[in-house]
Amino acid sequence: MDMKDIIKSQREKLKLTYEEIGNYVGVGKSTVKKWESGYIANMRRDKIQKLAEVLRVTPDYLMGWESNVTPISLPKNVVHIPVLGSIPAGTAVEAVQDIIEWVDIPEEWTHGGYQYFGLTVKGDSMYPEYLEEDVVILRKQGCCESGDDCAVMVNDQDATLKKVRICEDGLELEAINPMYGKKKFTVKEVKQLPVNILGVVVELRRKKK
Repeated sequence: MDMKDIIKSQREKLKLTYEEIGNYVGVGKSTVKKWESGYIANMRRDKIQKLAEVLRVTPDYLMGWESNVTPISLPKNVVHIPVLGSIPAGTAVEAVQDIIEWVDIPEEWTHGGYQYFGLTVKGDSMYPEYLEEDVVILRKQGCCESGDDCAVMVNDQDATLKKVRICEDGLELEAINPMYGKKKFTVKEVKQLPVNILGVVVELRRKKK
């Protein structure tokens, strides 16, 4: 069978919707429809891997390189969360439309009502611990412990990743890269600018080059 036929056959067999497949792979449902119709025949290697996982086949079978289907187990107890390219001024995390991809986190992380999102690292202010294009997984919350790495929005600018130091008279945002230094804000400035913590980093994900 051709790849498009395999996609349709496995989708119907597993009773998956286009949207469910798209969310797992990290694309829109319209793209999945185009894959299934054969309108788009080429896809990135990482998308092939994710598509094979959600359809429970091997990548080789999906691409037509082996004739016998080999079912694989789909990881259970995971939650899909969006990875954002940026968080624009004045926009709540859940309202951001700049979704680059979707990634999985353990479902148990969400116990207690916790919410998570991913953010793509931009620039080198947190080098060498974080590299540009790294993905950080953050737990959405408006406060943190002193020393936590957080996504912070200052004066309604795009979110920035910094180490947050809590002081008696305010807080300090520290870049790991010594070329950038620190920026301190008084309690008054935190309220008036404002300085808002959007989430705390719980995991770093780095793709192999």
